[in-house]
Amino acid sequence: TADPGGLVWFDLTDSGIAPGATVSVTDGAVTINLQVVSATFDGVDEIENTASGTAPAGAWLSINVVDANGDQYWVDGVQADGLGNWLVDFDDYGQEFGPVADAWVHVFDEDGDSTLAHYTP
Repeated sequence: TADPGGLVWFDLTDSGIAPGATVSVTDGAVTINLQVVSATFDGVDEIENTASGTAPAGAWLSINVVDANGDQYWVDGVQADGLGNWLVDFDDYGQEFGPVADAWVHVFDEDGDSTLAHYTP
């Protein structure tokens, strides 16, 4: 699905789209090619106030958490390590979330497109 803000969402479940695939997206006048990358959002520790997952080694990320009160917390500019792992301690950014209702990570490419990996508690 797409929205006027330029977001295009693919549910990779049963879609045949997998990491490494190139997807062409068009509005009828402009076509762009997006490469889907492998990314995971593996866990959130509500006690330690951390989130973790995987992405391509060296990739730049934005991590977003929504707590049960509907408050959103995010950290931009996180980089996956050389093995492709990432860990964010939200305390380091002065953010402390409560019980998690939803969370996701954006993995950005060179021109600002991103692949999103979702986490459901």
